[in-house]
Amino acid sequence: MNHLFFECVVAKQLWLDISEVIGRRVGTDFLSLGLMWISNKRFAVDNMICAAALWGLWKLRNDTHFQGVVWRSVLSLLRSILAMITSWTLLCLMEKRPELSLKLEKLRKLAFSCPRLTG
Repeated sequence: MNHLFFECVVAKQLWLDISEVIGRRVGTDFLSLGLMWISNKRFAVDNMICAAALWGLWKLRNDTHFQGVVWRSVLSLLRSILAMITSWTLLCLMEKRPELSLKLEKLRKLAFSCPRLTG
């Protein structure tokens, strides 16, 4: 579990990118994510992004192992996470939506930048 979500090269790059988007270092372990859940109202947007990242890693793992999907790059994973969070916008509190929009724009810029890590 730690390897999948935090230690493999894909997860490490993903968490570096997510940390850049939210402006705080996350993704070193479950504790780094769990601490934000304690103050959910304060970190609601960051929690949405981290939840989408975890789900994206899990889906990528299952797609490569069970569906024969070939992993291409972290950028494709970021794009998947971006689409997921965008579809979750309605779940975000109205007063948090401006923050979500700013962070989604940062994520969009990363997801559609030049390829960095390919498989």
